[in-house]
Amino acid sequence: MEILVGTSGWSNPIWNPSGLSWYVDNSKLNAVELNMSFYQLPKKEQILSWAQEGNSLVWTVKMNRSVTHFFRFNEMAFEKFLEFQELFKPLDKQIEYYLFQLPPNAHPAMRDDIEKFFHQSQLGPRFALEWRNPHWYTKEHIQWAQSLGITVVSADSAQVPREIINTSGTVYLRLHGRSDWFLHHYSRKELSRITGAVLASGCRRVIAFLNNESLQLKNAQMLYQIFREQLNLTKIPADTK
Repeated sequence: MEILVGTSGWSNPIWNPSGLSWYVDNSKLNAVELNMSFYQLPKKEQILSWAQEGNSLVWTVKMNRSVTHFFRFNEMAFEKFLEFQELFKPLDKQIEYYLFQLPPNAHPAMRDDIEKFFHQSQLGPRFALEWRNPHWYTKEHIQWAQSLGITVVSADSAQVPREIINTSGTVYLRLHGRSDWFLHHYSRKELSRITGAVLASGCRRVIAFLNNESLQLKNAQMLYQIFREQLNLTKIPADTK
């Protein structure tokens, strides 16, 4: 099983003194999630620099909010998506997922629009969809995503059901914080329960990002270590047969 763990963003002055290069050399992680692209588009020079500096990492890039929040997967949204994809072409080979985060008021009634957009995008399982409305969390909608090959995000937060979802063979996990959005400090016990649930899902791979700001690096490193420990334990019986 492949384990990919990183943080949501790397520009954190609390724990990162010098940007992406420090993250690559010192984080002890193997993935990163770019969040700033949700709010504003980076310059092409930045993306070229990231592609070189971060070539050892697996990347997820968060789709700009013009697609998910402003135009909500309509034809104009698709045009914005194509512009976004063209901008990120220098990094595309390293991008495992384009993350489409829905706003909290995005109801399952817009499912048909998302499905049409998904087919147009031709991203397949690289299309990661994060629900922020509890109404999505039903067997029907999970099966819908699975039938299309969409990678549904398993979000750990206080606002949606903390459910591990495997729709594409990969569990895409975003840990936002439980008791306090973005500020929660995950205990080893909490992370162990999460990793256990992920392994029980039967996934072939997991990609997980900590999004709890000041504590994210420490918690990401702990999560990565726990996954490795648990996988070692599960492999012992097979190795001794």
